[in-house]
Amino acid sequence: MNESSYSLLPGLLFFLVLLGYVPAAWRITFRYLHYFQQEEYDNRRFLRWWFRSRSFEKRATLVAAVSSLGWSIHPGLDLPLSRPEVFRLFLGVGAVALLLALAGLSNKSRNVKKALVMTARAKRIFSVSLLLQTAVFTGWTGWLWLSFLSTGRMPGWIFSFTLLWIAASIVAIPLFLAAANLCLVPVESRIQRRYLNEAREILSRVKPHIIGVTGSYGKTSTKHILSHILSMRAPSLATPGSVNTLMGITRVIRERLKPEYAFFIVEMGAYGIGSIQKLCGLTPPKTAIVTAVGVAHMERFKSIEAVAKAKSELPRALSSDGFAVLNGDDLHVRAMALGIQAKAYFYGRNAEAGPLDCRLVQEEITETGSRCVLEYKGKTYTFDLPLHGAPQALNATGAFLAGVLLGVPPLTAVAALQTVPPIPHRLVVQRGIDGIITIDDAYNSNPIGFESALQILKALPGQRKFLITPGMVELGSESENAHRQLAPLAAHVCDHIALIAPGRVPAFFSGLLENGFPRENLHEFNTLGKARQWLQSELRPGDVVLFENDLPDLYEEPSAFTLFGG
Repeated sequence: MNESSYSLLPGLLFFLVLLGYVPAAWRITFRYLHYFQQEEYDNRRFLRWWFRSRSFEKRATLVAAVSSLGWSIHPGLDLPLSRPEVFRLFLGVGAVALLLALAGLSNKSRNVKKALVMTARAKRIFSVSLLLQTAVFTGWTGWLWLSFLSTGRMPGWIFSFTLLWIAASIVAIPLFLAAANLCLVPVESRIQRRYLNEAREILSRVKPHIIGVTGSYGKTSTKHILSHILSMRAPSLATPGSVNTLMGITRVIRERLKPEYAFFIVEMGAYGIGSIQKLCGLTPPKTAIVTAVGVAHMERFKSIEAVAKAKSELPRALSSDGFAVLNGDDLHVRAMALGIQAKAYFYGRNAEAGPLDCRLVQEEITETGSRCVLEYKGKTYTFDLPLHGAPQALNATGAFLAGVLLGVPPLTAVAALQTVPPIPHRLVVQRGIDGIITIDDAYNSNPIGFESALQILKALPGQRKFLITPGMVELGSESENAHRQLAPLAAHVCDHIALIAPGRVPAFFSGLLENGFPRENLHEFNTLGKARQWLQSELRPGDVVLFENDLPDLYEEPSAFTLFGG
């Protein structure tokens, strides 16, 4: 080879390595983005998941690391090179690049519950992340390989160190995603401001009566029930599903809020102190409903007092001509009536904590839901609520009170309560033609909801009772105590229990055994999919199955990036 050909050699070799690195990085970044999106692009929570779950990419990293070890013992190459030496050099580097690409491309999520949605924001984060990776990779490895030209020699350590740098770059892909997210903050802020301004303009034009609903649990169901009651009076729009964030609500306003809607019911989630205050800035409430203060999100707030403070931002946002509907059984919620400008009304089961404007006098579990008796303004109202679970009866009480205060006649509200459609994945009882009853309570679980689901499992007639659950999440320091308290009831009610990722809930596992649950009937699975496969082979007519909670993909497996399978 002539001298001019050698000047192209480092560039050609570098390009060959890049051909292996780029497709690997592309696929791995794509897969990590799936988990990043499930953490709502929260850098801190995403990186904490990455470390805690040990979800480090292993396949492509191993290829690069092992190849690095092989090149470290290579004696190196001196210019000029013979044609056979050049051929062997390209063959070795090409083999590594091919293995790297194949290992990276094998990182494909299978059987995901919630697929990655390539929104405009996801595309921006993905693209900037790849640009950052390529820039860092090119800058460092390019410098190393250009030294080949300046010295006339390529030591084995240059190959070795290049491959080590590739391995480190692949492992650090979550850091690149987080860095891309930070780089895009100004861009995202401008885009969000534009969307928020559009939403505010729509609200000022439509002028709906805005009802804010919050609580540690029960807010989605209360919103659903209230929307059905209010629809008896005027067209009503409620934020769908569990949409309760600033940009989620903004999107609903921009895409769905039309002039015909008289009421707009907004579920408001608290992800920290000030979260609900921001939501109220976008959607100033005329009516506020607070369902409960509990331990459902203690991992975020650390104390029950912090949870109460965050939830109280909703009633405190009311003006003097508004009103709050508060769960009077919950002392933290009842205390929110102090110091607010608006009038407060209370609902609940008993008046020991203080007077109630609407009282749930009686509730009885039935095969189709609950038979309830309400007391309001000296009159009693009896109705059959087609929703299962004690929490739903209380949620219906709060929705009834809010509805009549907003102008729905009590008898009309009662009629509406008897026709409330099922709330997806919240204690939905399904009777199959095969004689098997399924209780779908897959939405994010909390201690009160979990206990209620177990009581329904206990009450329904059946040959054998099955519980399929990963336990509860985001309980922080309360997790161990909450799971241990539920263990005796679960051990008493269930014949078989399948725990998903049981390492997350050791207190529940040990609590079941301590309360006499047979070890041979306690089954462990890494994923819900594997538990379902086992369940299909076990079930027979007359069995009852409770699916309690369904974890997002990023919670379910101990490690999302396994060396073999996954």
